Amino acid sequence: QPGRKLRRRENRQKKALAISPRPVAGLLRYFVFSFVANVERLKEYKSKLILFPKKLSAPRKGDSNPEELKVAAQLHGDILPVSNVIDYEAPRAINEAEKKVEIYRHLRRLRADKKYAGIREKRAKEAAEENK
Repeated sequence: QPGRKLRRRENRQKKALAISPRPVAGLLRYFVFSFVANVERLKEYKSKLILFPKKLSAPRKGDSNPEELKVAAQLHGDILPVSNVIDYEAPRAINEAEKKVEIYRHLRRLRADKKYAGIREKRAKEAAEENK
């Protein structure tokens, strides 16, 4: 039934809009940082861009002025290199203090503490009430 198909499609689109990603408490998502970085990179690129008019006799809004056109030269190689490269720490030997620490066990303990924090708090509260 074509009408129902259309109605279902419209309802799916409405639902998608209703549950679309919303701002949440806490840290921003990673894509926000990459998106902002891309916007800044494109703005810088557009500021350095020299736009030649299609007709020299009738330049449009946004076209470069004649002085910029005279000094324009073709660039080769990396025009705007990516600048947000992560600086990694150079490899080094593990010292004695780092060998003594059992990181895996420590991380598992932290994870478990976080997972069971609410339950432990509740049990402690119940135990305190029983002792009264």
